[in-house]
Amino acid sequence: MKPKRSFELKLLMVILLLAGWFGALRIARAWHDWNWLILFDLPVHPLYFILSGAVWAAGGFGSALGLWLRLRWAPLVTRLTAVVCAAWYWVESLVFPHSPLDAANRPFAAVMTAVLLGYIFGTLALPRQVQFFQGELRQENQ
Repeated sequence: MKPKRSFELKLLMVILLLAGWFGALRIARAWHDWNWLILFDLPVHPLYFILSGAVWAAGGFGSALGLWLRLRWAPLVTRLTAVVCAAWYWVESLVFPHSPLDAANRPFAAVMTAVLLGYIFGTLALPRQVQFFQGELRQENQ
């Protein structure tokens, strides 16, 4: 009998789907508002927003799908996605500040980044998650 997906794993998939959804929304908004973004003379081209949204969408949706399908690469890709997206968020927020008030939000953003990364890495390190994905490996090798 296959082990079932735990609540923690399902919650992780919801988080990843939300990240993917926000990436997809970023693509759609950049495409829709392309001319406005050009007029604002931003430090980056509108294509940057489409490419960064694509990274978030592909990482979030791909990781969630891999976890749902219990693919052996899914935990590693999920960890990589989390680190890449967290780093991307911080580089973008420090290099392209949106307002002078951004500095006031940084402590909260830092705590949330640490909590989310801790949740992702912690959830995937739980013995039941390791067993869940190793069970798939045993079935493939039989």
